[in-house]
Amino acid sequence: MRRRLISLMAALAIGTVGALAFAAPSSASTNTFCDVPKAPEINSLAKADAQEKVDQFLPQFGKCLEIVWTDTCDGNTLVSMTNWVKNDNDWTVLTVELLGKEYTLEGGSTPNTETVTIGPKVKDVQAFLVFTGEHNGTTWRIEVPWGETHTWVDPGAVCPSPSPTSSVTAAPTSAPATTTTAPPVAVSHDLPVTGASLTLPLATGVTALAVAGIVGFVLYRRRRASESL
Repeated sequence: MRRRLISLMAALAIGTVGALAFAAPSSASTNTFCDVPKAPEINSLAKADAQEKVDQFLPQFGKCLEIVWTDTCDGNTLVSMTNWVKNDNDWTVLTVELLGKEYTLEGGSTPNTETVTIGPKVKDVQAFLVFTGEHNGTTWRIEVPWGETHTWVDPGAVCPSPSPTSSVTAAPTSAPATTTTAPPVAVSHDLPVTGASLTLPLATGVTALAVAGIVGFVLYRRRRASESL
């Protein structure tokens, strides 16, 4: 049981490390603080001598300058520049020129990163590492092309698809149809009256029968009364 528990804990640890490694951003820099040999000051040398020193030390400290180009979906390009030089010497501060503008990158124990946006859809943009100095009253400037030129490339699949626009066409309005409804016809439930009315003859006959009955009854009473005398 104890061995199974130890094996399970080891498997969990390995899986955790693997997951962290997989989740690490792919754009993370592999550079660490760069230890470059101390270079002599060149800003007081003649330009020819300064150029010789730059050519001599460029392969050593040049690896410490990191420039990352990231093309975005809106046609722009993000340029991230970092100076990883650790030594506190003449090469600690580096100057990068991009599209005619200079950016100063501090090195040392707290390297800084400059991020700029250029565009839209730049083509053949070249970054330069710049050195300046003065000798006998004459200023000089040395520009060293850094890396390859960059041209904006459509990121493609990572860009969101444009949402389709739905157009709604309003139906033509028409006047409401007018319906003429005939007024309701009154329906009578009484039977139709035809021929002469029977009400008066019937009433007369009933009255005559009643009178005849009364007269007959009176005569009958009188006759009985006479016979009894």
